[in-house]
Amino acid sequence: MQQKVHSRRRVQFRSTIKPRWDPLLRELWIGSALVKRFRVPARNQELILTAFQEQGWPSVIDDPLPRSEHVDSPSRLSFTIRRLNGRQKRKLMHFFGTGTGAAIGWRCMAV
Repeated sequence: MQQKVHSRRRVQFRSTIKPRWDPLLRELWIGSALVKRFRVPARNQELILTAFQEQGWPSVIDDPLPRSEHVDSPSRLSFTIRRLNGRQKRKLMHFFGTGTGAAIGWRCMAV
């Protein structure tokens, strides 16, 4: 007897729908779907979302976090990306590093 193997995969879809970051409510939306709500301040995540919103949600932006001689910027960006991807109410967005440690991108996801 043959077994069927089903795999779950995430599929990127292209759409004209752009995310919307509301800094007053501290909510991230795609269309009518709430992706993430911040109940407590998350400075670095909110700075990145504000930068994307101000730039019109291009697929990739330069790291907008302020530089510090006491902080390893690529590590901080990587940590912040993990936090952006975590605790989403609906897993509709994926944030990623570009491999340079100096830029961050996003894409819509569907399951």
